[in-house]
Amino acid sequence: MTSLLKRLRDTPPLMKRTVFILFSFWVLAAALVACSSPSILPSPAANPTASLQALPPPTSTPAPTPTSSPELAVLIPDPAHPEWTEPVLAALQEFTAPAGLTLETTPRLDPAQLPSRLRLVVSLVSLPDLLALLAAAPQAQFLVVTDQPLDPAANLSVLHLNPEAQMFVAGLASTLLSDDWRAAGLIPAETPTLQEAFVNGGRYFCGECAPGWPLGFNFPLAGGPQAAQDGPAWQAVAASFFDQGKVDVFFLSPEATRPEVLAYLNGLAQLNTPVRLVGILPPPPEIQSQWALSVSFDLPSALRQALPELLGGKSAGQLTAPIDLTHINPDLFTPGRERLVRTIMQLVISGQISPLSVPVE
Repeated sequence: MTSLLKRLRDTPPLMKRTVFILFSFWVLAAALVACSSPSILPSPAANPTASLQALPPPTSTPAPTPTSSPELAVLIPDPAHPEWTEPVLAALQEFTAPAGLTLETTPRLDPAQLPSRLRLVVSLVSLPDLLALLAAAPQAQFLVVTDQPLDPAANLSVLHLNPEAQMFVAGLASTLLSDDWRAAGLIPAETPTLQEAFVNGGRYFCGECAPGWPLGFNFPLAGGPQAAQDGPAWQAVAASFFDQGKVDVFFLSPEATRPEVLAYLNGLAQLNTPVRLVGILPPPPEIQSQWALSVSFDLPSALRQALPELLGGKSAGQLTAPIDLTHINPDLFTPGRERLVRTIMQLVISGQISPLSVPVE
């Protein structure tokens, strides 16, 4: 810097003036350039309102759609036949589960409180308010099991039982079990047509069925007290048949399958021949070794035939429950006897043999 000042002092006056003018122009030009440069302004503050207006309007979340309950199938059991409930439930489950129906059991239905999701009703007992139920639930199909006359309708199917045919087959099987036809049926006194059908079943096979001993007896025998009477009354009838008729095969109606009767027959033998038993119910455990077979209605088979139409919203019309031989002890009820009974049973079911009009020869 000292050297520069010295050189300026030594510079001639004219040149000093020239340098001063040039320096002044340089300062002025620098000032003009600085003034003409654009100002850098701060960014404007964000406007919250403008930002909100720029966002898309919020979309409302739709309310969840309530899940509809599955359609409903209902079974009404028969208190007089608890043995029917489990096999019928199993048959219903085979069809209702794949169709997505909920299956329930109830002792009765109220026409005023039927759910709208009701689709199928199977009743194993006659319904006194059936007409009201049909009117209250036209969307549902009803199937009623009955041994009484009943006409089907648009939403009503009828599964008809033929207890006379069942008793005919029971009488036939019981008589075949005894070597000289000495069989008897314990059947309520207020059902004389069932007693007659049982006797006709035996006599279809052996005519008058008079073995000659004991004298004055034609087999099979049939009888019993009133259904509502207690166990000792039924046991007394069984003892009379055993002592006087020398019976060695007993048929037990459901009404006769009492603890007192079972205790009396348990281990009983007629002239060294163990007493054998036929029934409608499954064999009680305490007497199973003497149980030859049961003659039962095959409700599950009939239901399997009807359910495709019922679940399709159509009446299955009028059906007849087949009869089947179940709980067979082949040591007592031999295969040859079984084949003969099944052959005749089909003739009864088809109507070629009438249980109440078999001629006695």
